Amino acid sequence: VAEILHELYQIKIATNGTNALKIIDKIKPDLILLDIDMPMMNGYELASKLKLSDKTNNIPFIFLTAKNDSSSLVKGFEEGAIDYIAKPFLKEELLVRVSTHLKIYELKNSLENTVDKLEYKIKELDESHKEFKTIFNTSSNGIALTDLDTNFLVTNDSFCQIIKCDKEELLNNSFISLKLEESEQVKETIAE
Repeated sequence: VAEILHELYQIKIATNGTNALKIIDKIKPDLILLDIDMPMMNGYELASKLKLSDKTNNIPFIFLTAKNDSSSLVKGFEEGAIDYIAKPFLKEELLVRVSTHLKIYELKNSLENTVDKLEYKIKELDESHKEFKTIFNTSSNGIALTDLDTNFLVTNDSFCQIIKCDKEELLNNSFISLKLEESEQVKETIAE
């Protein structure tokens, strides 16, 4: 297995579960190939330890073992394996499965990074929206937004005070249809 994979990938070899944990603690692998029968700690125990740790619980692992009975297969998937390769195996099968799972892992990480970035942008937009609402609502300048048909969509209190109308009267009414008092202040506001 090491000879096959060494041509294409950087690999680290552990002869037992305890050594594997030491290696994984120093270097986080992108994929783990794991035998069930190992000295000191079997593959199921190692898989269980990997799944319990926040540092290692998202590392995908494949059982590569001579145990190909259905109960071993089911237990392997219950322990969190993403795949199960029975010995003896074909070189091509091993390479294709490893390549496929590494691509899936890379895509998953890329997707998680994209989601993190989007969540950050959403948070930024939410903060900007709150800031805009504060400025809009507390401004002493009258502010009103209309649609293309000049219907009011939203106004601030200052705008309502200047034109001496209630918000409810304005919303969904056209700016053109307003009967405004002929005060100098209103004329100046409209002219601006």
